[in-house]
Amino acid sequence: MILQKKLRYYSTHSQTSVINIIWYDKKIQNDENQKYIKQLKNEFSTEKYQILPYNNKEQTIELIKTNIQNNLILITSGSAGKEIISEKGYYFHIKGIIIFCSSVEYHRTWAKQYKKVLLITNQFSQVIQKIKDIECGEIYFLNFGFAYEDIALKLKNFNYYLSTTQNSFIIQNFSDINLNIDYHKNIMIKLHRSLKSKNIYSQRIPNHFQLENLMQYAEKFVEALKKSEPVKHIIHLYTAAAPYYYKIINDILNLLDEELILLIQDYIKALRYALLIYSDTSNRIPHTTNVKLYRDLCLAKANSFQEFLKKFNVNDKIVFPAFLSTSLNQNAARIFAGEKGVLLDISADCTKSNKPKSIGVDSQFTNEDEVLLNCFSLLTVKKITKIKDDLISYECKLELY
Repeated sequence: MILQKKLRYYSTHSQTSVINIIWYDKKIQNDENQKYIKQLKNEFSTEKYQILPYNNKEQTIELIKTNIQNNLILITSGSAGKEIISEKGYYFHIKGIIIFCSSVEYHRTWAKQYKKVLLITNQFSQVIQKIKDIECGEIYFLNFGFAYEDIALKLKNFNYYLSTTQNSFIIQNFSDINLNIDYHKNIMIKLHRSLKSKNIYSQRIPNHFQLENLMQYAEKFVEALKKSEPVKHIIHLYTAAAPYYYKIINDILNLLDEELILLIQDYIKALRYALLIYSDTSNRIPHTTNVKLYRDLCLAKANSFQEFLKKFNVNDKIVFPAFLSTSLNQNAARIFAGEKGVLLDISADCTKSNKPKSIGVDSQFTNEDEVLLNCFSLLTVKKITKIKDDLISYECKLELY
């Protein structure tokens, strides 16, 4: 009962900006560890950090499982922590794992397989410094692609969202969508309220999520569906600057908040369906099984470049929940990688019905070379090559379901 109350408190009182430092050690109550806990509390402000010491494995696991809305830093002893790390160490909201132990070399032998273990040490000063490093950007989790495990944690049935077949997260016809404008305005009101109540944006809600813009978007969306050839009008609306259709749905998809995704599912499904049935009159994409597409990821911020390389290896799967813009032109894609980044070299089977679509003809920006991948794109990493020190090529296969 005490644990349930504690978990409920952390779920309802913690904001997404708070980092929970969970320390699991069977001897957490001894004098030495209590001294270290006091040091942590002195070093890290209660406004940003919560120090949560545990000596019970089940309680620690339960807190990790039920507190996925907050970022965690996990400190464990060596032997006691091994089981928790093997069971729950991949959880996406764990920003890093620190093993504080006496037998450093021994624990390095088994811990090296776990990507999120950032430090193994017997010096508590190094533990404090590593937490500060994480605060400055040395984190494992980042928003430039999610691992399959990340998605599975947040969405109850990921395959439902991944698939484009009947009875999955897709419509069968535009007529499946209610065209009553009051219905859509009510959804926008609910979306705006939910974003505020969930405190997703700690400062000011972005302009595209302001209620005035959401109302304008609802009107434009219904207008697009009522016109002849709604496929083209939905795609055109997606590419337009205002009212920021692309920002609204992609920001929600990247949050992986299932409640919000289902709230605005009409707008996601409309574009997903439009891309499936869209006929590209430019014929820019050849009808072959190995079409090359390119996408840059600019990773100049903090240590995001190193963390991406650490997170994704050969045979790993990268999932992009949002709709993903790519290019047939490798040089054009590389321009946007900036000084440091990753170039995704994507092979796609463009003989399939759910293939990527070149949408330039019906885009607001017809001069742009845009090939759009549907939401919940899944890429399997086949090869990793260094182009130069700060630019890495990831050759990937687009898995179409």
